[in-house]
Amino acid sequence: MNEENVRDAREKLLEAGAAAFLDKGYQGASLRQISAASGISTGSVYFFFRSKEGLFDALVRDTYLQLQKRGSEELLRVFFDAGDPECTASLLRYLWGHRSVLLLLLGRSAGTRYETFRDELIDEAARVWAARSGSGNGQDTDARCAHCLAAMEMEGFLVFLSGSRSQAELMEGIDFLRSWAHSAAGGLSVGGSASAKGGGAGGLGGAGGLGVDGFHCSMV
Repeated sequence: MNEENVRDAREKLLEAGAAAFLDKGYQGASLRQISAASGISTGSVYFFFRSKEGLFDALVRDTYLQLQKRGSEELLRVFFDAGDPECTASLLRYLWGHRSVLLLLLGRSAGTRYETFRDELIDEAARVWAARSGSGNGQDTDARCAHCLAAMEMEGFLVFLSGSRSQAELMEGIDFLRSWAHSAAGGLSVGGSASAKGGGAGGLGGAGGLGVDGFHCSMV
């Protein structure tokens, strides 16, 4: 097998692997299925990647390391309107360009060494929401509600990131998520208003269905 054929075989395996992992998740996908879809022998999978996790790692490692380099604080700018708007827009463009890998990292990585990445981001976002909602109001913040809000916002981000939406639609969806989350964050304090706790437009109770300009995603 010449060098060009080797590169071609590896690319076919990566493409088939990405499709299988996105469809079934890491744990549900099998090397046999990936091999059949790519038209490359299972033995070649082991030659190139050594294992199924090696194949998954080859798909996500570079993007994961880039996100780690940027830091969770910068990544979380996607969910908050703090900082330089152009910097945030630049980050969103980067995320859009790597959306398939992000979906693998944040939604299909259970069973790999990356499986805690999503929870780590949610925990960090929850800490930010708790600090912001409690700042200046003299009240303690309900950490469980802050975590729930962060988890729902992450889920909304994944909904907007997936499918056939354009980059502009993603950015519009993120703007909506920010507006909703900032409104909901007003009800995170212990002893907060009845509207926030009882399902008013600005409270967590309003999270049952998120819809804007044709978008809709149900949150539980």
